[in-house]
Amino acid sequence: MVRGVHVAKLPSGSWRVRVSVDGKRGQAVRPTRREAEIAGGELLAEMGATPTSSSTVLELLDMHLAAHGYAPTTVARMRWAMGYMPAVFLGRPVWAVSTALVDQAYAQMSAEGASVHAVRAALTLLSSAMSRAVRWGWLQRNPV
Repeated sequence: MVRGVHVAKLPSGSWRVRVSVDGKRGQAVRPTRREAEIAGGELLAEMGATPTSSSTVLELLDMHLAAHGYAPTTVARMRWAMGYMPAVFLGRPVWAVSTALVDQAYAQMSAEGASVHAVRAALTLLSSAMSRAVRWGWLQRNPV
């Protein structure tokens, strides 16, 4: 069970992510917040974490990318698409995501200038991550 994921800016300007899973702890330092968040997802996957009721969409996406075994270029493309997703949506607990919220997020992405390709890549990633959450027994159905 995931106990905590904390991202903090260090005095050096780097970002540190700390994760705790079932009493095991891990941390990583990266130059940007986004890279620290990615490293946090990878640490969670390495430590055998599964989502909890407090896990966010961002944590689920990070765990999905780390656990799926995509090629590095595919991961880079998916992370690029994630960059267009609204921060409010990424911070929402996975259990609270509905089809209407997904539609709003995609409408916001398009309104903010995301290309059709970016929106489609984000939809693909979110759909497969939510399907994984259903397989984990965390959701009853995939809202995407």
